[in-house]
Amino acid sequence: QMQSSGIRPNAFAYALLAQSLAHTGNWVEVEKLQRMMMNAGIPMDEHFLYALLLAYSRNRTQQPQRAEAAFLDARAKGVPVNKHVLCSLRRAVGRARCNQLVARAGDAPPQRIP
Repeated sequence: QMQSSGIRPNAFAYALLAQSLAHTGNWVEVEKLQRMMMNAGIPMDEHFLYALLLAYSRNRTQQPQRAEAAFLDARAKGVPVNKHVLCSLRRAVGRARCNQLVARAGDAPPQRIP
């Protein structure tokens, strides 16, 4: 609707929509949003990364390989990490693998993640 009205969605709008889909585990639709965002030239931010990782973890059939790839790709592109990103990554891949990925990406080891 926004685009048909001539309004370009920004990263915030994409992240909000992605988060609503992520809570139901709909990673396919969140990935579609990611492609739309990339095609529009809008870079991913930590809010969208959180939603993407959350979608992978909340799906009935978790997607740890996709979560790993998305996290490492986002870090390689300079997307910042916050506690929400780390928490959703941990849920998607497990605590030990989360710590390994964070170290591999060159980040400081996560503090106690709730």
